[in-house]
Amino acid sequence: MINPIRKKFVSILFLFFIVIIYMLTVCQVSGMNLYNNVYSQNNSPPNPPEITGVTIGKTGEIYNYSIVSIDPDGDDVSYYIEFGTGDFIITYDWYPSGEPINVSYTWIEIGSFIMRARAQDFYGAQSDWGTLEVIISGDERAPEITILKPENALYIMDFKIRKFLFRKSLIIGSINIEVNAFDEDSGINRVEFFIDGELKANITTPPYKFKWNREKFSLTKHRHSIKVIAFDNFGNSNSDEIIVWKFL
Repeated sequence: MINPIRKKFVSILFLFFIVIIYMLTVCQVSGMNLYNNVYSQNNSPPNPPEITGVTIGKTGEIYNYSIVSIDPDGDDVSYYIEFGTGDFIITYDWYPSGEPINVSYTWIEIGSFIMRARAQDFYGAQSDWGTLEVIISGDERAPEITILKPENALYIMDFKIRKFLFRKSLIIGSINIEVNAFDEDSGINRVEFFIDGELKANITTPPYKFKWNREKFSLTKHRHSIKVIAFDNFGNSNSDEIIVWKFL
């Protein structure tokens, strides 16, 4: 037979241990919450990701992009990436702050798409969006290009005096060669200027013109070819060429 006093003592002791365990648990949880609250107040979100890669492309091609975000606290980050088409990628892995990740995507429709990415650090703080505009087209047409100047006329030191009755230009002194280049699909990438087959200038922004000065005097060579080639942003090209007579 169990002693009633002993039984009561055991019950009190058991209850005491239960209370101690409960108090330790409460203190531990409170301490963790306090730590998390203090840390969350001091934790900075990552910087908006920087996206680099192709900005003008064709449908059906695979394009690679580099995405990187720096966390001011040095925390590891993960990424949420959208391609402007409804498709997205979530990286469930964690990456060191400042370490680029690579993703690939293929657009199947023509248009302008805003690719964007957001970073989140290990403690849940999220960055603002980083964006990149990507223009996709199926451009297969060559650009248009025409030599506007010189015309079939007499030019003295870049001034047009009069038109000739024959089909050539007569140039005395230096002259600005002017070109009209146009591409409605992807735009002009550059215009190259050639004199007698030698590349003289590579112009990437309008107006597309090149000043042709005298390089060396010749008593015999006065017949020259002027050729210009326009390239669009997909590598398509077109050219125009004329023959002129030039002195000095």
